[in-house]
Amino acid sequence: MKFSHEFREALGKEGFPPSWVDAAIPYRELKKLLKKIQGELEELGLDSATLAQLHQSSPEEQGNVGNGVAFQYHFEGDEKFVPKLRFYIDVENGNPISAVLSPETRQYFELQSSRHRGDSAVSRLGNDGQTDSPPSEETTVVEESPNVRRIDVQLRFDAEFFGLLQGDVTSLDNLQAQEQRALTDEIEALSTLITEVAKPRPGGFHKTDLNRWRQLFDLYLQAGIFFSTNEFDRGSRTSATAAEKLQWFQGEVVKKDIMGSFKLKASHEALQQFVKINIGILQHLKFHEINQRAFSKILKKFDKRTNLGAAKTFPKLILSDPIMSDSMAKAVCAQISRQLLQIVPQVEDYSCPICCDICWRPVRLNCKHLICIRCAIVLQKQRKRTCPMCREDVVMKADTDNIDRDLEKFLRKYFPKEVLQKQIANETAHGIEMFGPYYTHPSESNCAVM
Repeated sequence: MKFSHEFREALGKEGFPPSWVDAAIPYRELKKLLKKIQGELEELGLDSATLAQLHQSSPEEQGNVGNGVAFQYHFEGDEKFVPKLRFYIDVENGNPISAVLSPETRQYFELQSSRHRGDSAVSRLGNDGQTDSPPSEETTVVEESPNVRRIDVQLRFDAEFFGLLQGDVTSLDNLQAQEQRALTDEIEALSTLITEVAKPRPGGFHKTDLNRWRQLFDLYLQAGIFFSTNEFDRGSRTSATAAEKLQWFQGEVVKKDIMGSFKLKASHEALQQFVKINIGILQHLKFHEINQRAFSKILKKFDKRTNLGAAKTFPKLILSDPIMSDSMAKAVCAQISRQLLQIVPQVEDYSCPICCDICWRPVRLNCKHLICIRCAIVLQKQRKRTCPMCREDVVMKADTDNIDRDLEKFLRKYFPKEVLQKQIANETAHGIEMFGPYYTHPSESNCAVM
């Protein structure tokens, strides 16, 4: 299947909004212009085979100029890039410097040389038989030789080609900025909603979905839908992989019946909005990938038919996020992490580095590292002096003044279940030390005194 048909089909079947489809790379129009560019070059004797000969013997390309033996193809301008085809010729014999050309192309340059020998530095090159084509510019290159002149051939159709491509890239930039603002507003509204439904409510007299949202966000982090932090597949996901990960996340939410366990009606609405935002990011990622592919394909086709080397120079000039990177997905996912995931703290972020349980009654050592009070007591009994994280001599200096009271309140507020379990574990360990291995915590005893 030809890419042009595949591109149109993908734009139609993926359900992109009409405004997105209108802003997509105009692949068919660019292909039509490419045929005209090819014909324009052939009329000048600069067919693909001729330019390929020049590239075969060219030195290494540097910067944004393709340095062939006899020509350069580069872009001028800061905002609107105008392509120029530049030749250096010997005015005495009309030969491009160090070039091996076809007889037709040699004849073309001999004609230009005869026109300019002893004349001014500006001439008009015929362009597809039209008199309104832009003039080529010729200037003396002093550092080479007084007999070497430069001729800039401004082709009409390649200017149209890159003007159309640059204009569409600008449209994609504007579309991305607009859609990113819309997603940002949705995330901010969702942040307010989740803050309310996941608010810890001490005493148990009011309903809260804190633990359900913590479980849900834990699954979301495990899924790593758009980015992976694993060593073996670290980095951004493709849209296909992201779709699989999003499907896994939704399946786990259903399997664990998180939605059914919500106590608040607003949590159902918040979850639907959260999934909708992720589907929106996935759509943007698909749209980015297909346009990036169309952009690369058309430039590759341009070089294949002209041998001018634009595929290496033009992308470096435009610096477009929708074409050159997936920055929108990164920005929106970063915002989700800042504004949504941090609303519901995860217990892993407050774990003791020694026992890996919640850092209950957190002892902040003088080196600023945190360990739980139980592990601090064990280290002191073992006469271990150094911090397990940085090896600074601080453990034996810790006392009750090192307990972080503010963090202790925070942990009791956001992790009441985990704190209770850790309290029971600490009291059980202390009881075993005091009364022997058969000690049982009262919460685990079935004994009833009548």
